[in-house]
Amino acid sequence: MGRTQTDMHKHKFEITKKVIIFGAIVLAVLLVYSASIAQAAEKDPELVRAARQGDLKEVIRLLNQGADVNAKDEHGRTALMAAARGGNVEILKLLIDKGADIKAKDNIGWTALMHAACGGNLDVVKLLIGKGLDVKDTDSDGWTVLMHAAWGGNLDVVKLLIEKGLDVKDTDHDGWTVLMSAAEGGNLDIVKFLIEKGLNAKARDRYGRTALMGAARRGRNLDVVKLLIDKGSDVNATDSPGQTPLMKAAEQGNLAIVKLLIEKGSDINAKENSPGTPTVLISLVRSLIDKRISVVVEGKGRTALEIAREKGHKEIVEYLKAHGAKE
Repeated sequence: MGRTQTDMHKHKFEITKKVIIFGAIVLAVLLVYSASIAQAAEKDPELVRAARQGDLKEVIRLLNQGADVNAKDEHGRTALMAAARGGNVEILKLLIDKGADIKAKDNIGWTALMHAACGGNLDVVKLLIGKGLDVKDTDSDGWTVLMHAAWGGNLDVVKLLIEKGLDVKDTDHDGWTVLMSAAEGGNLDIVKFLIEKGLNAKARDRYGRTALMGAARRGRNLDVVKLLIDKGSDVNATDSPGQTPLMKAAEQGNLAIVKLLIEKGSDINAKENSPGTPTVLISLVRSLIDKRISVVVEGKGRTALEIAREKGHKEIVEYLKAHGAKE
């Protein structure tokens, strides 16, 4: 969800006590998290793998041989979650009949219903709701099932969840909205639908991130970027590290979005916050497939040009220089 990871700045600067303390906290979190993974069950149980691949015959064979229906992979995902994500109703029903725990959660708090919603699988979503899964459950970051569905891209799933009582105005622990999820997922029809429902394209989360930033960072759909700008999203808004939508597009390498943002007035020479700015944060974030630990550590004072150059996006570098970017 619009989070980046920065490297240590090459220039010498005084490290504040706050950053040192935060570094120790981050290290402790990583150690604890690594330990929890080491204690997980078999890295990739055969049953989970078979369900992920949609191999019904293999699932049946493994169950007949006594495979643990609730075995988990290193991410805490079960065969039921894998089947839900893949949209395989037959395997899902079989696993439930064999005693699969439909309320189990993976290492980042995702339920089978969240996996199904993220996968855009309407029939599976209906089935799991019918089996009693709580549509109002949230994951470790506070993401609702509706947020996962908005990212996943199936408007019918989104509409169903709203009918079941989910609020389009809910946010996660950081203030990230359903609209931001849809924008980052590049789902134009859902973005339009949510704006019609009254969600604000200008909204920011606690770290200053906007739906436009998410759309620019992921670079999945130019039309989503256009729509958000048309609805008033600020092309020069900055998040906590001082990054603008243009910087995020330059980092992602999407020239079309870079061109559009410049055309719409993005400041081509804007800079991130300089080292030493107290904008250090850590958050465990949701991922569609894998767990992620994202650490945002201060801006590095870079421009979009410098970011594009660091990432090796030569075409964007040349375009920015041709349009007034300063070295």
